[in-house]
Parts: sequence; structure tokens; C-alpha cells
Amino acid sequence: MKNFIFLLLTVSLVACGKKGADAPLVDLATERKANSGSVVGFTSEHGAHVWTGLPFAQPPVGDLRWRAPRATNGWTDTLRALEFAPSCAQPPSRLGGDESGGAEDCLYLNIYAPPMTAEAAAQADLPVLFWIHGGGNSIGSASDYDASILATQENVIVITTQYRLGPFGWFYHPEMAASGDSAADRSGNYGTLDLIEALRWTGANVKAFGGDPDNITIFGESAGGFNVFSLILAPAADGLFHKAISQSGSVRFADLDSAMQSTPNGSMAAAQRMIEATQVDDVGQLRNVSAADVLAAYNPDPNSGMISMPTIMHDGDVLTELPSLAAFEAGRFNKVPLMMGTNKDEAKLFQYMDPKYADTWFGIWTRAKNPEVYQRDARYKSEHWRLMGVEEPARSLSGVPIYAYRFDWDDLGTPLGMDMPLLFGAAHAFEIPFIFGGIGLGQLGDILDTTPNPQDKTALSESMMGYWGNFARLGDPNGDQPGLPEWQPWGETEQFLIFDAAADGGIRMSDDTITVAGLVGELVADTSFENQQNRCDLYRELLLFSAVLQPYTAQVGCG
Repeated sequence: MKNFIFLLLTVSLVACGKKGADAPLVDLATERKANSGSVVGFTSEHGAHVWTGLPFAQPPVGDLRWRAPRATNGWTDTLRALEFAPSCAQPPSRLGGDESGGAEDCLYLNIYAPPMTAEAAAQADLPVLFWIHGGGNSIGSASDYDASILATQENVIVITTQYRLGPFGWFYHPEMAASGDSAADRSGNYGTLDLIEALRWTGANVKAFGGDPDNITIFGESAGGFNVFSLILAPAADGLFHKAISQSGSVRFADLDSAMQSTPNGSMAAAQRMIEATQVDDVGQLRNVSAADVLAAYNPDPNSGMISMPTIMHDGDVLTELPSLAAFEAGRFNKVPLMMGTNKDEAKLFQYMDPKYADTWFGIWTRAKNPEVYQRDARYKSEHWRLMGVEEPARSLSGVPIYAYRFDWDDLGTPLGMDMPLLFGAAHAFEIPFIFGGIGLGQLGDILDTTPNPQDKTALSESMMGYWGNFARLGDPNGDQPGLPEWQPWGETEQFLIFDAAADGGIRMSDDTITVAGLVGELVADTSFENQQNRCDLYRELLLFSAVLQPYTAQVGCG
């Protein structure tokens, strides 16, 4: 089995990317005249028209580091959009990140469209799906996702975008803020502002590529799902999108004080480390140090490469309200139809890489140290993720259609005798290839291809692409899909759709929802914990993800 451990370590982000491939040949049928300038692209192996590396903002370098993005001035000559732009600056990572470290000049996007002439594109007005990649807001790249199949099968335009990551995307320091020319410059939410600028560019230019600027759906996974929620809450994003999908997202955002003071990676401590390492005189001069010097002030996770640091901050301008759920309850958000969901076994991906939970031999063969503990802890962590990513937001929102889901597909095999259903199950990010139609392509596809039922997997992928395409068209995932269950909206009955293998019940509705109090009650009554210390260790780990459990500390017995 080819380099199996590497494949496993890349599942969080990589769907079917082409980064590193030779540049394709120009296809003159892809020539378009957008507002930003003329551009020509290529035809992908799956028949889509593709344009890569389109700049949507000026390079955020030099004096523009840690400032709001500036709109692009466009270009004069025909742009040959044949190669992906570098990833945004980030730590080298095995988990779908960029081993090269990326670059600060990275504010570019890619467009995938069904094949059509320029004349047909100008009249097509197809729905637009705007993808925001994951990676903890500190690693990842738009080039990791090939949207050719989704675009051609669902007859939609798909845009994949980049945005500043880690300390380049989210960094608030009062001395730095004092030099800002605007409230946006002073906000610290530069990655969020990049996404808003990319949406502005999309609205102004997408019609030339066949898209409807009045029918844009944002969708993203993991950190991308967090960013979807931030755009729903951002006043400056109002009107720039018309529907939203959060996959494994959450509304866990920071306040400015914690963003500055948290340890070890709050901006005050990180800035001091940068100053000491580079021997500059003050914080303002940090705009002149190298990107490598900025990243060197942080210690990425040794397994994922992601930086644990505050991102998406309630600064009072880009994001005005705290807490997010209260803003939802008060109706202060961008009111668009919403789809949101998580995977049944979100936490297993991370437990697989954690030596606390799993042992690996020869870099290939892995088993859980204690299968019962592995399964128990993953269930609590994954249900807590579902609470914060689906159920608590859905209970707080009103006045908009809401469609909730859970991805349960775990029909994996046992290569080399490894218990893949236990180790991964329906793990974090496993739904991505189903939605992009890339189940059989790329590194994540290699893992999912251990299934003994590939035809069932393909059928589920086509169904999911259909639901996502219908939602982009109509704001309702239901459409002309014979044989598929009706996806009923979240309401007083609090119901959601389950995506699963046919042998395990298939696609079906469920009302098996959870509450914070219910999850705490299970934790308190659970007799499988070896001792109270182990129960409290898990409880405190859940608290790191959100503070929603904090009022129950005494009840759990972990005060």
C-alpha cells in the first residue's frame, strides 16, 4: 500500500488537488472579458473550463501587511490563468498544508465552469458556489480542491479562494492598530476581510464566466465553516452572498482581549517574540520583517502543522457582536438560507494522530490503544462539535430556512488488518470528496477507496452533489432527484438529514438531536471512565472548543 501513512495524514484538507502539476495548455474557448480584464484558461481532464490564479486584491505585502485588502486594479494584457497561485504564507505541514511555506502575495482565486462559449456564458446566469478551504485558519490552499466535477455535473460555477492565514490573517495589536487608515485596517480580521474582498470581486466579475452575481452561495469546511459563520455575522458582507453552507464549522470566535492576551499565541506575546528575534525597535517595524520571521514566533502543532491561535475576532467593526449566538437570537445577522452539518466521528481524525489514543508501527500500521476509550472520547468530542456547529446555532437563528445534516458514512475496509471504521469512521473532512465528486481521485480518495462498496459510495456522492447544487440554485436542497428523501427543514421538531451507506440506513431524516444539558448529563452518568480525573480531563478538553459547558463545571464535578 503506497505510502499509506502519508495518505492518512493528509485527509483533513486534500480532496483532489492538482498543485504541482505541469501547467495545462491554453484553450481559446475559455477567453473571457471580465471587468478586471481579459483572461484565458484551460479545459480540465473532467471537461470543465478552468481559470486559476486570478488576483482579487493587491498583494498584502510591505506596508499592506496587517491592513485591510485593497481592491485590485485589474490588468491590461490578457491574463493566462493556467497555474495556481502560491498558497498563503503558513508553516510547512503534512496535513494538507504547503510544504514550501507559501507566500504573502497569495490573494488569488480559481474559477470552474461547465464548458460554454463566451457568448453563452454572458447569458447563462448559473448559480455560483464560493468555496472557503479549511485548515484551522493557519494552513491549506485553494489549489487543493478541484471543482471540475461539481461544476459540470451540477451546471454551476464554483470558485475556490485563498485568504491570509494564521498571524497574517488575524493579528490585533493596539500599537499596530493605531497606524491604520480605517476601522477595517485596525480590526485585526484581515483573513475575514480578504474573503469579503474576494466576494466583491466575484460579484463584479463572475457574469463573464457564466455566473449569476445575484445568486452566490458561500460554503466551507472546518475553518472554512467557521469563516462562513463569520461572514453571516459581518455587516460588510451583507448582500455579497445569498445562501450559506457550513460544513463542520462553529461559532467559536474570540474577543479582542483574549486575542491579545491569550497564551502562548496571543498577539502581545507573539509580537514581543518577533521583536526580540528580529531586533526591531517597535511593533510597527514588524511589517518589514520576513514572513519566516513572523511564523517563527509560533510553535505549530507537530502533527498537523496548524497554529493554535485566536482567529476571527469580535473587533467592533468587521464583527460587531459578542457572543455570536446572542447576535443570532437578536436577528443581527445577514439573513440568507442556511445549510449546516457535521460528521458523526469528527474527532477521530485528530485522535488517530494523537499518541495518547493510538500506536503506529513502521509508519504504517496503527491501532487504538484502548478501543473503548477511543470510541467513547470521540463520541463526546464529536457530539460537542455538532452542538456548536449545528444545533446551538440552529436553535438561535430565526427568520431564515435552515437545513441541517450529519454525515455518517463509514463504510471503510480493513487494509493490513487496520480497523478503519474504528480509527476513522465518518471522520472530519470525509464528506468533502463526496461533495466535489472526487471520490477516487487524490489522497483522500485513496483512503475512502478502502470501501468494499464503491458503487454505493459513488451513488451517495452524486446524491450529495445534487442536494448542494439544488441549494445553490433554489435555497432549498430538494429538487428533481427521483428516489431521494425530502430534506425537511429544521424547525420545532429539530430534524436533520443523515447521509449514510445504503446498508446502514442510507439517506434519511432523524430527530435524534442533542442539547448541552443532555450531553453533560451523559458525561456525568457515564460509568466507563476509569476515574474522575479522566472524566475531568475530557471535560476540560471540550471546554477548549467552546465555553458553552462552563456553567456545568460543578455538576460534572470538575470545579
